[in-house]
Amino acid sequence: MPETGYQVLSSEREEEVHFQFTPNIARNRWNHIEDLDTFFTRIYLYHQRHGFICLILQSTLDLLQVIFLLVFSLFLFYCIDYPVLFRDKPADSSRVMNGTDKVRLSDVFLPASKCASKFTFFTYLYMIPLLMFAFFRLMKVFNVAYHFADIKAFYNVALHIPDKELQNYTWREIIHKVIEAQKEQNMCIHKLDLTELDIYQRILRTKNYLIALVNKSVLPTHFNIPFLGDVIYFSHGMKYNLNLLLFWGPWSPFENNWHLKPEYKQPGKRLELARSMRKTISWVALINILLSPVIFTWQLIYKLCDNAQMVKNEPSVLSIRMWSLYSKIYLRHFNELDHELSARLSRAYVPGAKYLQSFAAPVSVIIAKNTMFFTSAIMVSILAMTVYDDSILSIEHMITILTEVAGVGDVCAFSMMNLLSKNGNPAWRSPGPSSPGTPTAKLPQVDQAEDGKVEMSLLSFSVRNPNWDPVDIEAKEFVDEIIAKTRQKYTSTSNSIINPFQHHDMIGSTLNIAEIPSCLIGLDQSTRLLHKEGLTGRPNRINCSSIMRSSIFSTNDYLTSMEVNQSALLLHSIHRKQLDERGNNTSSSISQSALKTNTNLQERTPLLKPGARII
Repeated sequence: MPETGYQVLSSEREEEVHFQFTPNIARNRWNHIEDLDTFFTRIYLYHQRHGFICLILQSTLDLLQVIFLLVFSLFLFYCIDYPVLFRDKPADSSRVMNGTDKVRLSDVFLPASKCASKFTFFTYLYMIPLLMFAFFRLMKVFNVAYHFADIKAFYNVALHIPDKELQNYTWREIIHKVIEAQKEQNMCIHKLDLTELDIYQRILRTKNYLIALVNKSVLPTHFNIPFLGDVIYFSHGMKYNLNLLLFWGPWSPFENNWHLKPEYKQPGKRLELARSMRKTISWVALINILLSPVIFTWQLIYKLCDNAQMVKNEPSVLSIRMWSLYSKIYLRHFNELDHELSARLSRAYVPGAKYLQSFAAPVSVIIAKNTMFFTSAIMVSILAMTVYDDSILSIEHMITILTEVAGVGDVCAFSMMNLLSKNGNPAWRSPGPSSPGTPTAKLPQVDQAEDGKVEMSLLSFSVRNPNWDPVDIEAKEFVDEIIAKTRQKYTSTSNSIINPFQHHDMIGSTLNIAEIPSCLIGLDQSTRLLHKEGLTGRPNRINCSSIMRSSIFSTNDYLTSMEVNQSALLLHSIHRKQLDERGNNTSSSISQSALKTNTNLQERTPLLKPGARII
């Protein structure tokens, strides 16, 4: 009888065989993950959305919402006998009781056979896309259950974080555990050691591209409309179509989540690819036009059902100031996650609102006061007109600033945050000691990020991830210099920040904000800020004393946020000093759009340009 394979092994290799074949299965379970972009994104979503049960529950309820709204809308249109309901005609089963005809529910509701007989061609045209959408939502439920079960096991086994303890970990602690798990699991075989930047770039690959498109004014977001003037338009529908065209769809330039198609890296094929992209955009625009009635009806019903209770209880939300989608993308740093952006925007809510109130427009105030008198009688119509649908704009431009990183793939070059690679702007950095008076060489405008975006992103990322060291020597020196100057300039503030409410006046004056609780605006105690690290929200839900008593804000998180803000203020002061020294009052090297609208060295406010509106 032939011997089995393991029986012929010598005793000298028994220890090696034991080590090779009987370890914990988890050591090889996550070895060499091909799509690390999706894997790291799911790790982030698993943490931010509170674990497996919440993810499954939310996906299931999203599916039930689609089914309910489809059935409910058909029921309202076809299964209610409105003439009988409003007594325009007698009910078929009317009965006399005390001399009065009583309309019962059974008289108003039509049977299913009569409902179906009233369906028209447009009804089926309305149903088919929604049924397809419901089917995709069903597939999403199974997809979430399958893939996030693996993420749940990764948290429990590789990161040693049980589900009941997930709420007690911040994202910074999670990412450090993932970096340590790489040494054991070898999730990425291209690099032995992962850094925070590697993980951030994979999670935010497409969002970094989108930020660069907006930063370089590649996307047509500014329009001059007659009688309205300059209008900024960037809707959720437009963002969805851009993602479909550039990242998700089969016609997108990416052959997978982390690599561009080879032909897009060949300069000789740019014209051919541009014509192909133009044709694709035209087809997508046509599909949007054909589906616009269905999308509009669906959005109208969904918004009414979703916001009716909120409008009833808090009608002030109709006029509350909120961050527009364009402002969120414009203000977002490279390599900044969603919860980090939300925390930063929440802290800026009160100063931003007061800043907007500082612009007086007497003519507009007079017109608005008198308009209220005439529009009060038709408030319902005005309210209905505010619920509108998004239409697609043909986008015919592509940004070409990208680079390939070993172990990460093709990423936006700006997200590398390398000051020596022509992406930084010298006007946002102090002149070197060797040639303090020598003007910096002017680099191609297309290679530079606008408004100091690279410098601001580099500072923010470095402060939030102190264990990460920039590969670029100049970037490291820049970060060390700014942080050192910041700590030197704001030493007294940092020492007193341990008791922020005792010294809030000094901090408020230092940071040019109204008062220290503005950093907590929109954060409710029940949202577990330590876990989420910040959410955007309305300013009337805050209780600063209760939040501090419950230790939702840790001292380290608070100091980190303050250091980011102080570093940004110092960087802006350096930028203004650079411009003053050059005698450049138009800041043409900083922003192409500022050249047209800002001739003084005042703060650039793209959302508040004279006559500008946001849709």
